[in-house]
Amino acid sequence: MKQKFTFLIIGLILISACTMTEIPETEEIEVIAEFDNKIVYSTVSVENLDPYIQDCQNRGGILNECGSACDLDDGCIQVCALTCEFQ
Repeated sequence: MKQKFTFLIIGLILISACTMTEIPETEEIEVIAEFDNKIVYSTVSVENLDPYIQDCQNRGGILNECGSACDLDDGCIQVCALTCEFQ
């Protein structure tokens, strides 16, 4: 009886551990500005670049970790931003 009880406890612990494991959510890609030659994803540092690299490649561009957040014709201050630049 003691052995069955031990197996029951171990089983409950394993089930609890499996249900408590968090599945990481996919990072949502947000575009904050769009220009003819590029899009701007973010002006803050991003930990995981993989979703941005994939999104940029799917759009036919090249990811730049510190591109300009402005269009060349804009009169704005040049800010370092995560951009997807097109040829």
